[in-house]
Amino acid sequence: MLLAGLAGAVENAEQDWKTYRSEKFGFEIAYPAGMEFKAYFDGASASLKDAKTGGTLVEFEVWPSSECPRQPADTIARALGIDRAKAVTQADGPNGSSFCGDPVTVRESASLYGAKIYELELTCMRETSYPGSNDDSDEAEPKDTTVETEPIVTE
Repeated sequence: MLLAGLAGAVENAEQDWKTYRSEKFGFEIAYPAGMEFKAYFDGASASLKDAKTGGTLVEFEVWPSSECPRQPADTIARALGIDRAKAVTQADGPNGSSFCGDPVTVRESASLYGAKIYELELTCMRETSYPGSNDDSDEAEPKDTTVETEPIVTE
């Protein structure tokens, strides 16, 4: 996997790249040398940060194959990725105290090697309750914090 979209953020991007390899999980990520890559748990998760600001640009999660059952041959990677991103972002699910709906924005790009990259912007909804406000009583009505939006798809 190559994060081609970050190349513009670093001078001499073509010459100054670093590579992280995880032998355990069988992947490799190339990133601009001006970024900071920090892997956790032998590469099971990681973050890529802007070295100047310290702001996190990308967070990575590797799911073990036992948690990613095989999919039918006609499965579309984009749709599967969006469904999984929604599922792992908030664990409660619809009608729970918090959940993520469909993406507000989906940006599609490709690495220099042709691997598709999808960037999602999700809006998560949750109910709020404050101690002593009786929000957790049977009489309390849940606040609807749902934001209705249409996805923006860019390619």
